[in-house]
Amino acid sequence: MKRFMSILATLALMATALVSCDEQDAPVVPNLDDPNYFVGKSFSYKGYVGSEERVFEIKFEVGKFEARVRRVNTTKPGHYWYDDRYFGPYSYKDKKLTTKVQKVSAKYQVGDAPERTREDEYQPQDQPILFIGQVDVGKGTISGEFWRQSIVLRIAQPK
Repeated sequence: MKRFMSILATLALMATALVSCDEQDAPVVPNLDDPNYFVGKSFSYKGYVGSEERVFEIKFEVGKFEARVRRVNTTKPGHYWYDDRYFGPYSYKDKKLTTKVQKVSAKYQVGDAPERTREDEYQPQDQPILFIGQVDVGKGTISGEFWRQSIVLRIAQPK
């Protein structure tokens, strides 16, 4: 009987060890309804249309975002660059991300003209939408339309 109890105790310990290993190895499944999913994450896109390079980078904090949008064309004549920064709130529901612009800080240069800057701020009722995207948490992407074209923002790897 002692030997039988000893065997049962050993089997119970082994089963407990196996269960705890499975719990440690289980992949973390993000909660798609969690509005804090984006906090601390950055996404980016880089592409070309003709000779124009386009870059869209966005990073998230609690309830707000900062985006940097650059367009550069170095071919002459007609060379230019735009470097815009957007700040504002975002919302996330049903795998849909919506960013609204509260403030814009823009720098640009067209041809050989001097560099120019512009600052704009919007009241909450007047905030334009910067970007609406469908989120795929599994792939780490946000798909949407910007610059009148479809783009896919990919999650940036931590540096």
